[in-house]
Amino acid sequence: MSKQSKAKIVKIEGHFDASAQKKTASEITALRNKGAKRIILDLRKVEYITSSGFSAIIDEWNELRSAGGDLVIVKPPKNINIIFKVLEVGETITMLDSLSAAYRYFDTLASLPEPEPADGNEPDALPDLSPHINNSDEKN
Repeated sequence: MSKQSKAKIVKIEGHFDASAQKKTASEITALRNKGAKRIILDLRKVEYITSSGFSAIIDEWNELRSAGGDLVIVKPPKNINIIFKVLEVGETITMLDSLSAAYRYFDTLASLPEPEPADGNEPDALPDLSPHINNSDEKN
């Protein structure tokens, strides 16, 4: 099994509003329940996003991180990406330009040793690998 097959893609298109947020949360929860810990949230075709959409992204990222996983975002179109920048979402959640960059991020993460627990119970935060990933503008 390749490392890439361990990362699961969740695609969102069109309007990411309350109803789309519920569907996305259910999809990610189902993937987590099946053991997925690495989620690529593909937002390249999102045309509009509401506050519930942003809230859902942060909530899912927090859930995955608390379970030892991670969620990365494949950047949405420019008009939506501006909102991400204003809200500083990219300061918290890794945002990459392409699906292949997201796979490379998780491949790099998988090649690192497991973090040591800071207090004997929980592992330290996952490292920020985005500076080490070739974040090109490839179209996938």
